[in-house]
This record gives sequence, C-alpha cells and structure tokens, in this order.
Amino acid sequence: MSLTSKRVLVVEDDFLIAKDLTDAVTQAKGEAVVVASAALAVDKIERESIDCALLNVNLDGEPSVLAASHLKAHNVPFVVVTGYSKETLPPDFLDAPYLSKPITRPELIDTILRMTSVASESRTDRVPTGRHFG
Repeated sequence: MSLTSKRVLVVEDDFLIAKDLTDAVTQAKGEAVVVASAALAVDKIERESIDCALLNVNLDGEPSVLAASHLKAHNVPFVVVTGYSKETLPPDFLDAPYLSKPITRPELIDTILRMTSVASESRTDRVPTGRHFG
C-alpha cells in the first residue's frame, strides 16, 4: 500500500498521535503536513495542495468544524480520527469516514487510499461534485 505523491494534512493537537499518524503516512511513501489547530489547518488548505486530511474533532478544546468546512469547500476528502463515538460528532463530520482511536496503520493507509481514489475519480480542479466517500 503506497501513498506515493499524496499530500496528507494531519490536523491533530496531541504530539504523540500526530507523530504516529505522520510516521504511518511517510512510511507508506506519502507526505504529511502537520498542524495542531483549525486556524493553521485552514491556512494550509487555502495555500497548499492537499490530497486528503486526517482530522481530529477536538483540538485542545477547540472544535475543528472550521477546518472541516474548508476541506469540504475545497473538495478535499477527510477522515475523522477521534476518540469520540460517531453518535456524538457534530453534523459537519457525519458524512466523512470515521476511524476511532487507536487505529492500526493498515486501516489508516487503506482509508486514505480509498478516499484519494474516490476523490480523484470525482473531481477535476477540485470542483465539488456532490460525491462523498463513506
């Protein structure tokens, strides 16, 4: 399973979890871009090319809903990586794939590959098409 040429935005405030997610992406030959807040995530989404994102719901007490809405607006697929149960997630996260912490590396990489495959089939120039992975 290879993420060659894939840029993955990791939005996670816990250093050890961010490192583990980053290590998984880089070991699969992808490039990880790490931020610890929704505001920094929005900046990366606006300024850089991102193929998909791994999004924690709660960033040091700050909800990451702003990052989720920007990812959707730019047609960038994301997976919710959280310790919260799916039933407690805000509405902005309900149509995204969901992985409950702790997750395995194969599960993570497989999910990223499926997300980026569906996204590349459904978009041109990052124009929203209404298709969702989930």
